[in-house]
Amino acid sequence: MIKRLFVLITVGALTSTPTMGAQIYRTVDPAGNVTFTDNPPEGQASEAVKLKPMTTVSPPAVKPLPDDSEPDDSETPSQEFSYTSLQILSPEPGETIRGAGDFQVVAATDPEMRESDSARLLIDGNPFDKRQKSLSFALTNIDRGAHTLEVQVVDRKGKTLISSRVEVFVHRANLGTPRATPAN
Repeated sequence: MIKRLFVLITVGALTSTPTMGAQIYRTVDPAGNVTFTDNPPEGQASEAVKLKPMTTVSPPAVKPLPDDSEPDDSETPSQEFSYTSLQILSPEPGETIRGAGDFQVVAATDPEMRESDSARLLIDGNPFDKRQKSLSFALTNIDRGAHTLEVQVVDRKGKTLISSRVEVFVHRANLGTPRATPAN
């Protein structure tokens, strides 16, 4: 708890403009409570806190989906590109998924998916989420029962270039109904 408070106060002190060069003081009251402040309280012993330089890390750049208005050089008739296969690697066809209905759908194309194309997942014919650049989808809280999962690779305009589907079964324990007891 004290460590978390120290981190919060330190981050707050380092990120706020007026206190960038201010000193931070640590004070312990008679009950043992630790307080961090930029002004040492009168009548209490306090010690100056020496802070290490803050490490910052920039996140990687996010690649946006290509804009439909941009011409796509990879779709010129002279190149005649097509995928030879799209395979759903996980889950396997007919697999029973047990637990809370959380699982991963992973697919692969041959050749590798082009930069201009994107992937989408359909569950029982309904779109799961937006199109994405990855062939991996994290599903959570999927209802129990049989489900058809279809992965599609689509071009910029949303035209399906190749697809693959599997049927899986989600088994979730139902704790809401009492167990049937055998009759004597």
